[in-house]
Amino acid sequence: MDILLSGAIGLATAIIGILIGAWVTRRQHRARPAILVDQLTFSNPANSRDDIIPNIPLISDLQNEPFIEGNLKRGALVPENEYVEQLKSALKQLDDLINYVLPSAKNAGEELRRELAADDYVSLEKVWSQHQRDIWRLLAEAINFDDFHYTTVAPSNQTPKLPRPARFNPSKNAQTVSPGVNPVVEPDSYNPIDFDSNSRFLSVRVSDDMRIYFDLSRFEGPKEEVGKEFAARTAKALWYSYRPDIAEAVNFLWNAQEKYETRLRTLRQAIGQELEKHQRLLIQGQVNNTGGSTFSVTNKCKAFIKMDGYAYTYTDGNGNRQEVKYRHDVHIDVLLGDAQKASDPKSDAYDSPIPIAPGEVKRFVAVSKQRIKEIDQRGGVRRAFEGAQQPFYLGVLTVPSTGEKPLPEYSEVQQFRNWEKETDIPPKQS
Repeated sequence: MDILLSGAIGLATAIIGILIGAWVTRRQHRARPAILVDQLTFSNPANSRDDIIPNIPLISDLQNEPFIEGNLKRGALVPENEYVEQLKSALKQLDDLINYVLPSAKNAGEELRRELAADDYVSLEKVWSQHQRDIWRLLAEAINFDDFHYTTVAPSNQTPKLPRPARFNPSKNAQTVSPGVNPVVEPDSYNPIDFDSNSRFLSVRVSDDMRIYFDLSRFEGPKEEVGKEFAARTAKALWYSYRPDIAEAVNFLWNAQEKYETRLRTLRQAIGQELEKHQRLLIQGQVNNTGGSTFSVTNKCKAFIKMDGYAYTYTDGNGNRQEVKYRHDVHIDVLLGDAQKASDPKSDAYDSPIPIAPGEVKRFVAVSKQRIKEIDQRGGVRRAFEGAQQPFYLGVLTVPSTGEKPLPEYSEVQQFRNWEKETDIPPKQS
């Protein structure tokens, strides 16, 4: 009897050991997803393929603004991603104009005025050469805008005030010589301009190591010939140190910031307001797999914001301030995609699940299906984001490769706000 009991106990122990071993082995080979969110913002991702009605008055203003380069499409309906990219391109150009080009022109104008007052044309040409890209951009667009023209009549016969590199015109001055002997040519001081018809550049060489360029591609249609004449006259003014023309151009540069900045800032504000209408919630982070088998993350996810009881004020259509309190949390449907694919607006990043192999880490980008204005008509979600106090987390659906049923996984609860400062790298402490 004791022998039978001892054998039964041994068999049971062995079976339990096998089951525990199988359970441990299975657990070791299970997928172990971990979701980390490290960036949260409202943005204009370039992946929306919806057709939208564009802001025609704004597009017209941009098309009529000489400082804005690029083809702006207009129509009853346009793809949202193309429309947003056009506006973002215009916004970038305006930021460059407002924050760099106009201040640079102002500084150049001040330096040029100082050198002109001292009759120091050598230093003046150096300053012009250093800032020539921004100087010519403003002068050329002023011609396109009919905002600037020379008011004096330049004399036909001038003599350079400064020593100039010798220029030669073999077709005009070459002497007849025997074959194999280099022709003798004479300097032609009255033809200082070089014109490259292929690249549409006009230039003037003011010294052995300095050349000033004028980009004629900025002029089109009826302005093409006018622009070419203006560029030639400006080049000759520098070559001959013709003070009246130089003074007019310099004074225009010095006043350009005051002349254009208000209009450009108004246009920039209008673009910013239009882009805000097309913003979506943008979530970035990574998915880790510390387990032993592969799993996939589906594209359908959800962002959860604890808004129940949150109070805020808004201004209604009559201009009256109203206080509103949320009576529920906010759940936002989002589409999740592989970050590498999501950078390409033509990719299928938001249509294909993301496979995560054992030990693998992949970056993701999640974008709300709806625009924020459709989710948040009164601005409560934006206020909560700015207040940075409401809890937030992301939920994703994972599908194990072992055939088990899909399981939800969640990121840690974090504050609903921009974490850019927290994810920034501080300088090394000395």
